Amino acid sequence: MKTRIYIPLALALALALLTGVSFSQTTNLTTNPVVYMAGSQAFSRLDNAALASYARDNGYTLVATTGSSNVISAKAVLYVRTNNPTGTGRNLKATVDIINVHQTGSEAGMASAASGGKYKVGFLNNNARGLGLPDAATNYPNSNTVSITTSPIYQKNSWFFPKSKLGGFVASQLTEVLPTNGVQGIAVQSWVWSAGTNFPADLLNITSETAQALFRNGHVPLSFFTGKREDSTNGVWLMGRDLAAGARLAAQISAGYGALAGVRQYQLTNNGGSLALALTPALNVLGINQPAGNGGYNSTTSQQAAATNILPSVVRVDLSGSGSYTNSPYTGTNYLIQYNGYANSVGVTNSLGQPALVPMAFNGVPPTDDAIRSGAYTFWTYEHIYVTAKPTNASAIAKGIADFIFGLTTAQINGTVNSRGYYHVNDLDVLRTTDGGPVQRK
Repeated sequence: MKTRIYIPLALALALALLTGVSFSQTTNLTTNPVVYMAGSQAFSRLDNAALASYARDNGYTLVATTGSSNVISAKAVLYVRTNNPTGTGRNLKATVDIINVHQTGSEAGMASAASGGKYKVGFLNNNARGLGLPDAATNYPNSNTVSITTSPIYQKNSWFFPKSKLGGFVASQLTEVLPTNGVQGIAVQSWVWSAGTNFPADLLNITSETAQALFRNGHVPLSFFTGKREDSTNGVWLMGRDLAAGARLAAQISAGYGALAGVRQYQLTNNGGSLALALTPALNVLGINQPAGNGGYNSTTSQQAAATNILPSVVRVDLSGSGSYTNSPYTGTNYLIQYNGYANSVGVTNSLGQPALVPMAFNGVPPTDDAIRSGAYTFWTYEHIYVTAKPTNASAIAKGIADFIFGLTTAQINGTVNSRGYYHVNDLDVLRTTDGGPVQRK
């Protein structure tokens, strides 16, 4: 009979050093369910900063980013944490946690999270490594379901509101995560209508009724702003976001137009070597077919850049999106107008440091800090963070993000996003329970 001798690991290592005999020890790694996060581009810098803090406090290592090596301004971020091994002897077991982020826009994140896996978002491979990788489709081959998503609107006002049948699935109710002691949202962002610098300086005000007419028609005569019949020969053309953008939903809701109502929007094109306008083409976004005009720019910066242009004196326009151009129906001056985040509307300058966009008052109230805080200026929304039921650690991560943001002052929030127009929720004297709804005194 052979007798088995069990040698404690510490003694075995000591014997190995003395005798030269090798006692190998292996650690078997198992990856836990990955937390995939997407969401609002308007809040992405703030969310990236909050997640960086959470990751640092909880032992995660930043291993990859796209778009920038600076994690705060990155488009995608990948964190990895290897947990302490368990077991005894030569075979140990350890688990790996991964947080994979791609800031794709609020509605893309909402669609994926609410679809239960039927709509997916492209992410970095979980084994990707390198900071500042290109923000290119080839770097997002990992198609997966979002478990945390952020949005500047409530889910009930999203295209993917609970029980809606859009994009080929029935949307489910997501769980909103609030910060400790928080009552509404986790931060506030103001939105602004703005026009090119050639827009008449004494007409920088847009009413809800004019905004509704722009959404409905895609353009209005300048007389809508002046009340003067002679200005009907000048035109104002709408440039907006596609239906995947929370900014568009916020603008339509605040104007009283309806979040999901169809619109007509234009984009800058080139016709005969000159700047021209065309109705946005028909296409499919997030599984939803949209007719010509119902589309728009897919990022805040691309829309902002387009809106800074001044149209030529004679503008060619494709009024149907079919590629057929005619002269603008307005024989006078044609202007561009957009809705966007405060940062993409106020303080925007050209290469010479001159103003390239001018902000507008909304219903007679300019977007000043005092007007926003008092509730007089109403074009603002909360940031929300939503989670699915799985993975189970998604809620803790979302709560960490919410608490971090809620713990910042308004000045710190704006410093983090490198912009103005964001506020701590407690700095507003008012609250609202739905986007664009009545503001109430606290």
